[in-house]
Amino acid sequence: MNPNDRCVLLVEDDPDDQFFINRILHKAGIDRPTVTMNNGQSAIDYLSAAIAAERPDLLPFLIVTDLKMPLVNGIELCRWVRSKEALREVPLIVMSSSSLQRDIDAAMEAGATSFRQKFPQAGEVASLVEAHCGKRS
Repeated sequence: MNPNDRCVLLVEDDPDDQFFINRILHKAGIDRPTVTMNNGQSAIDYLSAAIAAERPDLLPFLIVTDLKMPLVNGIELCRWVRSKEALREVPLIVMSSSSLQRDIDAAMEAGATSFRQKFPQAGEVASLVEAHCGKRS
């Protein structure tokens, strides 16, 4: 498996936000495939299947998630991801329209690598990815 082939997992329930976040990732120079899930439960199902199948090539290089989603929200997703050995080191960026300190604190306590208000500049995302993942593409 080439580690540069691992995807970005985008977990976002709003199609417009999915579009904008994908553009930000592209402008940040993150030239990897993106797997998009509409809620945290779908992301957990996808990640669980990859772990169960012992397919590390299907595990993401980066997870970007919304905070407020149906079924399983971003905080619950962070907690679940951090509870899995295969995912503990994967950077997890929470993006939200919320700027409430309690939301930021909850995300960071749940295991987020970073919390950003929607929508960060591409350069900011590039810097985050380089700091936590090394090479972007």
